[in-house]
Amino acid sequence: MSNSEKQKSRLIFRDALGEFCGVTILVIFGVGVNCQVVLSTDRAVVSSPRGDYLSIAFGWAAGLALGAWIAGIIRKSPGHINPAVTLALEFRAFLSGKRGPTIEHYGSTAWDVLPLIVVFTFSQLLGGIFGAAIIYANYVHAIDIFEGGGIRTVPGTASLFAIYAFLGTAILLLVICALGDLRDIWEQTPLENGSPNETEQLQGRVEQGGIAAELDRMAGKLGGMVGKLVGTPPRPQAVATEQDEVAARPQAVATEQGGMATNLQNMATNFHNMATKLREMGVELNGNKVAAEQDARRSSKARNPADIVAPFILFIVTLGIVVALGMQTGFALNPARDLGPRILTAMVGYGKAVFLYRSLYWLWCPFIAPILGAFVAVSLYHLCNLVVKEPENTPENTTPAQAV
Repeated sequence: MSNSEKQKSRLIFRDALGEFCGVTILVIFGVGVNCQVVLSTDRAVVSSPRGDYLSIAFGWAAGLALGAWIAGIIRKSPGHINPAVTLALEFRAFLSGKRGPTIEHYGSTAWDVLPLIVVFTFSQLLGGIFGAAIIYANYVHAIDIFEGGGIRTVPGTASLFAIYAFLGTAILLLVICALGDLRDIWEQTPLENGSPNETEQLQGRVEQGGIAAELDRMAGKLGGMVGKLVGTPPRPQAVATEQDEVAARPQAVATEQGGMATNLQNMATNFHNMATKLREMGVELNGNKVAAEQDARRSSKARNPADIVAPFILFIVTLGIVVALGMQTGFALNPARDLGPRILTAMVGYGKAVFLYRSLYWLWCPFIAPILGAFVAVSLYHLCNLVVKEPENTPENTTPAQAV
């Protein structure tokens, strides 16, 4: 295995681990608050209730914010922690004709990254199972008391782990798309106060560009001198009776001028070659500071502000969805969050009833509906971008002031 293949394998493992850890954190907080609020209603478990519906809202919001933050730290890029988000972002890139997050990160074609999308989705599912297992182990004794001995029923406590939705996921994806655009805007915005390293890089590029431009100007001047020398007429023969040496002098002067012209022409060519080499070294010769600043920004260690505020924004959005839209479907937003814990409950004694409950309700509401909602949301977002997109400065719509 080559070094590039090893590096790619490490990146895949790192990103998959980030998704696994992010979903694990999400489920620990979310399912944990479910168990605490419901199980604490039994006086045999605790002396008084430990929370209410608002507690559930804050628990899930905190879980999503922390999960996204942890996944982003591990991945060194925004975490998804949701199969619906992973698929929807790739679908949005397809609609926009751009490279999706997975393709952009690994530099492959769409067909090459399909297995990677499966790997990341499977990692998210495993994170849901692992997080649910931790909470189940923590509350197994309380569940025994609540259900009665070793009894496990779907209406009783299985619903604490799985959702038994379309609109909530659509709202969530609209916010995620907006955060993605915010990241792009930040990366394309010129730096105002760069770090010393960034400033030195920009200054060096501008200086190199100035050197190349100066070489071009010198070469042009030399070319002008060549033209003058070549166009200078030979000195006329003053007196016909002068000696032969004097008569032959204009021809010698002309020959000397021709040699100087050749040397100057060679110098001009060398200057042009030096300027070309500087251009080939990647310097910015046309004052294109924006491109230089973008390169410096990408190489800097400063985090994108969108990545910093994203967990807080997701916290607020999730809190709002839970408080306002959670009564009918339990605010189903994440297939991995539901299917992972559901598999765990089937393994620990609840049986196949967790899948057959209410005529495969798990398949239609918490699994298919979030994915459809995510796809509809990114489609609407893309349509809105097409409607409000500002025209580019093409020759047809460029004003005289812009053309100057």
